[in-house]
Amino acid sequence: MRFITFVAALLPLASALPAFDGESSHGALEQRNYKPTCGVNGYNKAGRPHYHSVSYKCDRYECHNICQKSSKCQSYSVGNGACRLYTSKVVKNCATSSKSPYKYYDKSCACPPKPNKPKTTTTKKTSTTTKKTSTTESTTTTVRDVTTTTSSVVASTTTTGAAGSTTTTSAAGSTTTTSAAGSTTTTNAITTTTTTPAITTTSTTTNAQTTTTTATTTTTSAVIPPSVCGMISPERVSTPDEIDYVRYFSGVGFTLSPDGPYNDPDNAPITTYIDGTSTPGEAATECASQAYENGYFTVDVHYRISRTAWECVQYYDSNDGDDAASFYNVRDLDVACSFGYVLDFRP
Repeated sequence: MRFITFVAALLPLASALPAFDGESSHGALEQRNYKPTCGVNGYNKAGRPHYHSVSYKCDRYECHNICQKSSKCQSYSVGNGACRLYTSKVVKNCATSSKSPYKYYDKSCACPPKPNKPKTTTTKKTSTTTKKTSTTESTTTTVRDVTTTTSSVVASTTTTGAAGSTTTTSAAGSTTTTSAAGSTTTTNAITTTTTTPAITTTSTTTNAQTTTTTATTTTTSAVIPPSVCGMISPERVSTPDEIDYVRYFSGVGFTLSPDGPYNDPDNAPITTYIDGTSTPGEAATECASQAYENGYFTVDVHYRISRTAWECVQYYDSNDGDDAASFYNVRDLDVACSFGYVLDFRP
């Protein structure tokens, strides 16, 4: 009877105890045992792009602090001056590769020490050019209505310019100037013959030097088919999945250099061709759609004259820095208009 009473007294206490949740206990244990991934070389996994790339060059110290200030950032990568932020941890977005210049870090990795940046001093140099003049004295004597004028050089001038030019006046009265840039100046002494009554005249003439420089500029442009570049390509185009690529360059006769940070050594560029009758907007949309399907973020679409078709070149990484347009520096006379697009990571 006492035993039954004892058990009855324990039942309310047992029901008040918290139920054991195996799943939550396992999750807490996993959280305690998690170790951050720090300094792993690699590239973005396909379909796992970074959501933001810092537009200026920065080191790991700056990139780490940028990630810390964002609740969205869970990991970041640094390399070649680029800082990119991700919404997931390194194990989910990094394909490891020892050849990659990019290192990946989880947000919880220790902050590196702040680097000491050297000061830069700029020195400007100026050059001074001195110009002189030559003076010629002439004496005229008239005999029997015939005048003979004899000229002699009183002062000769030598001028040295900033570019290394030299001016020499000879006894015969001719002056020749040869400069490093290839310009020539000629100043001649004055010789006059005239017929006049018997008058003697003495005169002094000062001749200022005259320098003429001729610059020649040659511009060669590609022959543009009349209907190809008649309109500009749109500022942004959308893929069938409603993913936007934004335009950062438009021009004529240039293509995107393959020597940029967007060209991943482990993921070679992809080149395709699009019907030449397409408008710039149609060609850009098709090229961007192909790139997104392939997991590529930068496209260079241009009209290839010899093929009468649009050439679509896709690069694996994003060209979204402030100097993005500067990489369009490959001159190609077989290219008419060209446009550069990059995946828009802005939310």
